[in-house]
Amino acid sequence: MQDGEPIVGGCLCEAVRFELSEPLYDLHYCHCRTCQKVSGAPVIAGGFVSRDAIRFTRGGPKTYQSSPIVERDFCGDCGTYLLYRPTIPE
Repeated sequence: MQDGEPIVGGCLCEAVRFELSEPLYDLHYCHCRTCQKVSGAPVIAGGFVSRDAIRFTRGGPKTYQSSPIVERDFCGDCGTYLLYRPTIPE
């Protein structure tokens, strides 16, 4: 992110597009069993952003509650994993 430009992204089929108004923080790798199942890989890379910083510019994700305290958002058309959202208060 440079000069106030938003970070843009989305899914493989481009049915869901988003922009972030602030940079990611706490970049990390996760190798928990649930992330392995979501990605089909031994590890995923991730980062956090405040809920107010993300805006969907095309379409919107579908949501799957993967545990009692986490929702995961994905594209309902191509299946691209998009967001990890804790459901416990911040």
